[in-house]
Amino acid sequence: KQKTAYDISLGLVGSEMFIRDSSSIARKKKIPVIITSHIFRNWESGEDEVIGGNVLRYWSKILVFLERTGRMGERKATLMKHRSMPEGKSVKFMIVDKGIKPSGFRLF
Repeated sequence: KQKTAYDISLGLVGSEMFIRDSSSIARKKKIPVIITSHIFRNWESGEDEVIGGNVLRYWSKILVFLERTGRMGERKATLMKHRSMPEGKSVKFMIVDKGIKPSGFRLF
């Protein structure tokens, strides 16, 4: 069955509550909260959009965009939002058997 706008809006209200509650717990307990999401290409605008929409964008303190680079095991992390660091700063890293390691020592 296809979801209606009402069904979708109920889901967004739930996600907003989850993010708000997680943020409150994180502040009280002094622990980080990491929320992951996927992006999709909006066919009408051609823009990449976050699933969860603006809720994640506004409630998040830091946004990091992770992507594959095309090299086996290599990923690129780009800072999309941060209070004190400039947007667009990125670093490449490799996923290896023992964890991660820098892919060179370049900041792009």
